[in-house]
Amino acid sequence: MGGINKQPNQLLQSREQSGKALTPYDARKRTIEKWLHRFCRETINKACENVYPKFKKYNIDFPEIRYRNMISRWGSCQPKRNILTFNYQLIEAPMFCIEYVVTHEFTHFLYPNHSKLFYQQLSMFSLPLVSINRIFSPRVILLI
Repeated sequence: MGGINKQPNQLLQSREQSGKALTPYDARKRTIEKWLHRFCRETINKACENVYPKFKKYNIDFPEIRYRNMISRWGSCQPKRNILTFNYQLIEAPMFCIEYVVTHEFTHFLYPNHSKLFYQQLSMFSLPLVSINRIFSPRVILLI
């Protein structure tokens, strides 16, 4: 009964830590997750490199880029620490949505809030928010 309430990734970690061999299914799943995470990092890093020149003129240093699984966010920004964090599930979105999220997070280095000025600045860099929100419908983005 010990593993019933655990998430699938927690079960995999529990098996690995206990020294138990992974089942073929678990091994395949782990391989796919590793590949997907690597692909996500490569894709979002490239998007960050493409978006950054718009912000360099504001004397913003290229930030540290991090990744994690998040439940309710596509990304986050820590302006004082110069860190951007992105959700691994963002890779499931179309590229223009990924670029929007990257631009949104970079804009927080100029305005660390969601004020009117923040959205005015963001609109100078990317598509209007309304069209992006239609794409980010829960029916479009599949959660793993």
